[in-house]
Amino acid sequence: MPLAFSRLEETEKTATHANVALISSRFNDLQEKTDRLVAIAGIVGLKINPRKTKTLRMNRRRADYIRIEGEEVEDVESFVYLGSVLDKLGGTEADIKRRLALARIAFTRLKNIWRSGRFSQKTKLRI
Repeated sequence: MPLAFSRLEETEKTATHANVALISSRFNDLQEKTDRLVAIAGIVGLKINPRKTKTLRMNRRRADYIRIEGEEVEDVESFVYLGSVLDKLGGTEADIKRRLALARIAFTRLKNIWRSGRFSQKTKLRI
């Protein structure tokens, strides 16, 4: 479950963000971990934004939602965490498709360079 943090300042503006993943096999344990994290974050001057926080649950048996300061946290089907796609299926298919799409975009942007006669093959290979 990635949590969105913001540093508390007098102006209440977001100054920093961090990603944290909490993992638990039981709903109640996850809620306890979340509550402890909220409390500890508050001690050091951080606040978790419940609207930017997401949960991803596999084998969902309960309809309850994780709450931060009484506000429900959105449950999502998938999200990107540390560059990898995580989804409820737990496989790598979505992540591989995303990485292939990113590579395709990168190579498309370089198409003019590949076809250009202005650059040597050695230069093109270094790119």
